[in-house]
Amino acid sequence: RAPNMSSPEVTQYLVRDGDHIIILLNDKKYMFVEVKKLSGEKNRKGRVDCGKDSFDVSLLEGMQYGRTYEVVKGKLVPFSLQAGTDIVIDEDDKKDNSELVDNNKSQTLTQEDILNLRKEGTAADVVKALIQNSATFANKTSFAQEKYIKKKQRKHHTTIKVIRPTACSVANAYYNKNPAKIHNLRGDALAHMLTLANIHVGGTVLVVETCVGVLLGAVTERLGGHGTVLSGYLAGGPSTSTQRLYNFTPAVYSSVSHFHLGSAVAAKDAPHEQKDALMQDQHASTTTAETQPTQAPPDATTPSTSAQDTKGKRKAAPASDDDHPMVVTGMTRHVKDRVLSSEEAGAYLASGVDSIIVAAPRVSASSLMDHLMPCLRPSGTFVVFSPSPGPLVDLHEALHKAGSATNMQLAESWSRVYQVLPLRTHPMMSMDGASGFFLTGTKIVVPQQQQQASSSSSSSSSTSSS
Repeated sequence: RAPNMSSPEVTQYLVRDGDHIIILLNDKKYMFVEVKKLSGEKNRKGRVDCGKDSFDVSLLEGMQYGRTYEVVKGKLVPFSLQAGTDIVIDEDDKKDNSELVDNNKSQTLTQEDILNLRKEGTAADVVKALIQNSATFANKTSFAQEKYIKKKQRKHHTTIKVIRPTACSVANAYYNKNPAKIHNLRGDALAHMLTLANIHVGGTVLVVETCVGVLLGAVTERLGGHGTVLSGYLAGGPSTSTQRLYNFTPAVYSSVSHFHLGSAVAAKDAPHEQKDALMQDQHASTTTAETQPTQAPPDATTPSTSAQDTKGKRKAAPASDDDHPMVVTGMTRHVKDRVLSSEEAGAYLASGVDSIIVAAPRVSASSLMDHLMPCLRPSGTFVVFSPSPGPLVDLHEALHKAGSATNMQLAESWSRVYQVLPLRTHPMMSMDGASGFFLTGTKIVVPQQQQQASSSSSSSSSTSSS
């Protein structure tokens, strides 16, 4: 029986209107695209430029995630190897390429002939004609023939691969586009950090990062709305542009709360009665936002603001009934960011968090963790990322002297890509270096009696020596 194309089991693998997706152009260039329908003059801005060709962004609706499509005269068609281009690898191939000379004389087609073929036919016709008119193609080994075909396909075909935004795909896309923007944090290093930080469902995680929201989105994806994510920003405003790429549902998005870290740490020592009242009000607002996301919370006096990005500068809008998640077509379309006041955030930090994950290389790691460690519950885990090991060595020494952490490890992320093909499986000739370092550990609390005993023993030793 044919599957129901409108069922949730099928549509979850298809691109929907309003989704953010990642496009891999010709296996080289990553592009972030929002799928939306535009009309009139705005439709000109809704086109994806692929170099030799372009297509309307609305054509991506209904396409399958993970599949490769070819751009043919402004339309998207499934891409596959055409007839006559499949090469059978022969293990007993006796041919070699020793007598082949690369002098640009083996191809009988001229540049004008190739341009005419592109106008009259498709890119597949061009590749097939190049193979038929090559004087040396038949004398090449089967490996060289396959390599030749792929080279010509990359040159004459315009292909896109539709990728679902996930923690790994977003990190790898940013690493390909501008690695310095995310401090050279690769997808494998990001996965390693999430594992070491013990990010699990139902936990409360404090995230402090300056990686344009890549780390914050990965933590939110791991929790899946079943937990609390506290995003502490250092200056300006919360970094949420990348977080919107994940197509989170309102329930998942409402589990993230942003706050200014310096103000929250200063307000953490508020009276207990005030902190308990704030936590109860915040819990009531969260429950209302999850059950009725299109209505305002019952306590309209909660000092919650919405951070918006206007002309490159963060401006906080005044609190109003519209400053929380809105549901549009089942996804987070234009969802407002949830920003806590310093008192609310201080109450959260005073109650403790299960994990702390930090990726802010421009800030002193020792100074930052000196303020964050009191917020971590006993047996809680922490992970601090840095592109260089120096700041983490200083942090390791400081935590070791304070005796506030155990099982500390300073690790380096290293990864190498392999080519896996018949009879040609080997590491790639070029590879990236390390993707940074991270210090991980578990918080411990030394009993007060032991602290007093150690302090008295140290004082007595100093007295006897004098």
